Amino acid sequence: MEVYAVLAYPVGYTEIAFIISSTHDECTTLVLFLVDEIADLRERISNLEREKDSEKASYEQQLQQLRAECKDAKDQLIADNMMKGK
Repeated sequence: MEVYAVLAYPVGYTEIAFIISSTHDECTTLVLFLVDEIADLRERISNLEREKDSEKASYEQQLQQLRAECKDAKDQLIADNMMKGK
């Protein structure tokens, strides 16, 4: 937008070249900033995925332990019932 407003006035070739160069530099700066932001976000996503996988493994281990405890309790109750039935 700024370029159109500036170019609406009669200017020489040098001024136009400067405006285009400035706009190009601003775009380059913006692109480099966005590239850095994307890299930071990718790293953050990677860290979050590792954390999620770690928590998942922990919960799966806890679940496996609870299942084993429930099976042991069930087996004990079945054995108690069988003893009482004799």
